[in-house]
Amino acid sequence: MEIPRIIHQIWSDKYKPLPEFFKTLAQTWKDVYPDWEYIYWDEAKMDDFVKREYPLYYNFYYTLPFDSQRWDLIRFFILNKMGGMHVDFDYEAVENMECLFEGKTCCIGLEPDAHVQRYGVKYVLNSALMASVPGHPFVKKLIERICSPETLICSQENKPMCVLSTTGPLFQANVYSSLSEEEKEQVYLIPAKNVTPFDSVQLYRLRMGEKSEELEACMKEAYAVHYFANTWVSLLL
Repeated sequence: MEIPRIIHQIWSDKYKPLPEFFKTLAQTWKDVYPDWEYIYWDEAKMDDFVKREYPLYYNFYYTLPFDSQRWDLIRFFILNKMGGMHVDFDYEAVENMECLFEGKTCCIGLEPDAHVQRYGVKYVLNSALMASVPGHPFVKKLIERICSPETLICSQENKPMCVLSTTGPLFQANVYSSLSEEEKEQVYLIPAKNVTPFDSVQLYRLRMGEKSEELEACMKEAYAVHYFANTWVSLLL
């Protein structure tokens, strides 16, 4: 496998410490991937990394309108420099997915069809779970597109949509769409059934304690579960 066996998880502790529930979910990645290096990136470690490895982007990094944009950008900085797998803290590891990474150099999770329909797009990519080799062209392109003056112009009327479309899943899908067919072949879109088995409505039903064949079926091919805690949204309000 070309992708380095490193798990990256980021959490800015400038607002609050890492919640216990996220610590519990983080442990699932350590348990399922015992031979992978695990790196927890707090605010100080992220700041030091950008200052050391991306000094030309350091001021831009802190000029971004919203912290959530910084947290999107830092994951691409990390993957570009070190490679490995970035996973958000609201993700649970179920099965080892190294088999999905074999022969791949860049992998990024797709969101369920229900989310695609919500936004009226062809697909929604989500770097909440993303793996790559260092210096992958797609990751570099994401960084180049984010680190442009246009990203600094953000609507205050719809802050969540601004983040989604400038650094988040909709932005990532847009960059992927702009690739040539040859470039797209270098990026593996991980099927939602493998890494995002539940859409937001199904997750709500799950939290309400519902048990059904439908929800059980969602887990049949799942290697991981994204719970969409959306902690970043609350910071925008």
